[in-house]
Amino acid sequence: MTDFTIGSVTLPQPPKEATRDDQASIQSEAAGSITVVISLGKNPDKLLCEGYIWKEGKTSDQLDTDYLVPLRALEHTEVAITYGTSSRYNGNWIFSRFTVTESNRFYNAFYVKMEFVKGTLHVVI
Repeated sequence: MTDFTIGSVTLPQPPKEATRDDQASIQSEAAGSITVVISLGKNPDKLLCEGYIWKEGKTSDQLDTDYLVPLRALEHTEVAITYGTSSRYNGNWIFSRFTVTESNRFYNAFYVKMEFVKGTLHVVI
């Protein structure tokens, strides 16, 4: 299994899904029956990773301490993502959103959604 690391946190298993969303910045103007579409350039790339955080033998409290708390501390900062040696996701990203769902359906597991944004230059205030 290939490690998936966000900053200093290595997840116990990689995300089950990684979706990269690259979009242009578009503006449109309509005049009568004519519509003009203007491309203003590229929006920042987005990476959405989803999956479970669980590890055999760990309690929910241990998973929270070992993974969720450190990941929450990284939110809204620039992080290095490493996923294998030649992953197209490797590099520096802004960790923009972190959502955790705890369900009674899976004991001692958390479902997480993590969103990252990559630009040409990152400024963290």
